[in-house]
Amino acid sequence: MDDTAIKPFSRLLEKVLDLDEQYLDPKQAGGYKLGHYDESKSEIVLYGVEDTPRRIAELRSELDATGIRHKLIKQDPFMDYINITIIIPDGSSDKTHGNPDQKHDSGSAKAAQTACHG
Repeated sequence: MDDTAIKPFSRLLEKVLDLDEQYLDPKQAGGYKLGHYDESKSEIVLYGVEDTPRRIAELRSELDATGIRHKLIKQDPFMDYINITIIIPDGSSDKTHGNPDQKHDSGSAKAAQTACHG
């Protein structure tokens, strides 16, 4: 099957699954831990991402390579780690990325408003 025929969510999820395999392989450095995903909401959640500009930039670079338009939302900060929700707005396949410095606390209305703006 031609890559362009695969839905944007599936292509992005495939990339995240590759990053999860890298995370789980002790012989490889890096990667990201897949938490969960929901295709109906076009979102993928990564758990325990180191909250540093370098790790965020690495993630952004990996995801940008897919050519899928996406938005990154930081959630649930704990110590030096965060969860990151990757959202595909409008199911679009245009390449862009969201602002990874956005904060989202799933319990607050202000956070929901912040998550909608980018």
